[in-house]
Amino acid sequence: MADQQGFRNDINGLRGWAVLAVVLFHFGVPGVHAGFVGVDIFFVISGFLMTAIIVKGTETRFSVLSFYWSRFKRIVPALFTLCLVLLALSWFYMPSADFSLLGKHVFASLLFISNLIYWREAGYFDAASHEKWLLHTWSLSVEWQFYLFYPLLILSVLKLLSPRWLLRLLALCTLVSFAWCLWLSSNQGVAAFYSLPSRVWELTLGGMVFVAFRHRTISKVGARFLEGLGFLLMGAGLLLIADGQGWPDKMALFPVLGAAAVLAAARQGSWLTGNRALQWLGLRSYSVYLWHWPIVVGTVFLEIEPGGLSTTVGILLTLVLGEISYRWVEQPSRSMLSNVRWPVTVSVLASVLAVSALGLLLRVEGGAGWRLPPIVKNLTQVDFDRSLYRDGTCFLRPEQKADAFSTCEDGSGEKQLLLWGDSHAAHLYAGLLAAKPAGEQIIQRTANSCPPILGKKFPERPHCKATNDAVMASIIEHRPQAVLLAANWVNHDWKEVAATLQALKDAGVESVALVGPVPQWRGSLPSYLEKHYLVFKKTEFPARVPTGTRPEIFRLDADMRAFAEQQKVTYISPTSIFCDNAGCLAFVDALSGKYSLTAMDYSHLTVAGSEYLIARFPEAFR
Repeated sequence: MADQQGFRNDINGLRGWAVLAVVLFHFGVPGVHAGFVGVDIFFVISGFLMTAIIVKGTETRFSVLSFYWSRFKRIVPALFTLCLVLLALSWFYMPSADFSLLGKHVFASLLFISNLIYWREAGYFDAASHEKWLLHTWSLSVEWQFYLFYPLLILSVLKLLSPRWLLRLLALCTLVSFAWCLWLSSNQGVAAFYSLPSRVWELTLGGMVFVAFRHRTISKVGARFLEGLGFLLMGAGLLLIADGQGWPDKMALFPVLGAAAVLAAARQGSWLTGNRALQWLGLRSYSVYLWHWPIVVGTVFLEIEPGGLSTTVGILLTLVLGEISYRWVEQPSRSMLSNVRWPVTVSVLASVLAVSALGLLLRVEGGAGWRLPPIVKNLTQVDFDRSLYRDGTCFLRPEQKADAFSTCEDGSGEKQLLLWGDSHAAHLYAGLLAAKPAGEQIIQRTANSCPPILGKKFPERPHCKATNDAVMASIIEHRPQAVLLAANWVNHDWKEVAATLQALKDAGVESVALVGPVPQWRGSLPSYLEKHYLVFKKTEFPARVPTGTRPEIFRLDADMRAFAEQQKVTYISPTSIFCDNAGCLAFVDALSGKYSLTAMDYSHLTVAGSEYLIARFPEAFR
């Protein structure tokens, strides 16, 4: 996503391939299940080009400030325009919580710290990715952070040592970063994805290609071989990489080395990169990348069912907006900002800072909730209180180990019921507590993003396996009469819970219940209801909403019911309790006029929702 000195068709075409992979992947085109590797390819290209600009610049007259300004005028105008458009449309159509979140992300994107923000936000209580209109700007933030120190590093090497040391230093940076990336991807996958240190190796590898091949002449046969090898590696990556869990891992070598090989080949007349379609797309790759994700999120926001027609229209709209942005924003802004004048510079920087401040203000103010009439605001307002889950004591945070359960106060009682799972187990505690008879004890053993599946490691939650082992050891020691297993099963291979069920049977637990999925809404339930007022102008809020829930939950519920019957354990179906042919409950106590929301976000229950659900559990598990 960076420009270059001396136009090269092969680089422009490779950009076209990279953005095509990303766009097709995000629009859910079948067969492109690893299209996210397009971003890794972009990083290699960017490292190559930045090294070229800096090294060539030092041979004449290089200014670090001029380098930063060239990056600014390349990246910021189109990003700034996108943020303005999103804020303007959101004023009229976006629910308060989403508008507040967008404000935060506009602020982070324009200051190029969005990768750090998304890293910190990741977790069960985070908004779904398809609710984050600027999620894709994380890669721009990584690049900009790299730009800040990279010219200083190269200048230091060239001035203090000699040019021949540059390749050695880049190789060292590449090896160290890659080793760190491998460790981080297997232990803290989210950090590996979003952080700069685990991405540096992709950028510096591109720099190594420039330094190593700058003064070398490759034969036509050798260039064809290198290019073919590069596309073979990138194609193999697209076919072999299963998903983005713990990415980038060792499989990232396929697209990264492939891109490096194509850059080294430097074939200008190749049909693989030089055809008109790829050249057109490559020139517009940055604008296409910027606009494609908001369109993907927009289709979810407007509840447009995925399919061939909607995907085709979405991709075409992406290309149209990419063309408009390229012609009317990218090119004019480069021309206008090419000659640095203080009035222009100050006004441009002031505008960017003003919009950043506006985003921060929206976040602090809460998303301009006063746009809603009181009846809508009152009905959809819910306090998200994580203390209800007994966060940090009985519901462990990702960084906590099982010994933190020692601070969990379980109370006392002759009969014990143990609640085991992740946040979708923790949200049952409020209802269990309200329904608890005298003389019974509820033991809560829950951990963030940690389903009760014995023997399995979770890269995103390195303490999960040990935590589950500790819970099972406690069950064997204390022998509770009943155990409830619950989790956000849609995110896991739920059939693996069979190992846990067998261990509980072997431990002699009298009653075991597997709790199925709760209804999952298309985004936050409060925001969903607000949106229906803002977008569709609906002011009636029936207790049951006929649309808005994810249909795959009902298929999962049926499959888990059959599985529980095979395992000979009790199955409890929250989906059946909350939903019928008329829809799923958005409110409980509607007949009494209380109208309490059942969920505080996309699926986590409110206290009222938890109490409503548990009151309809089998008696042995209340």
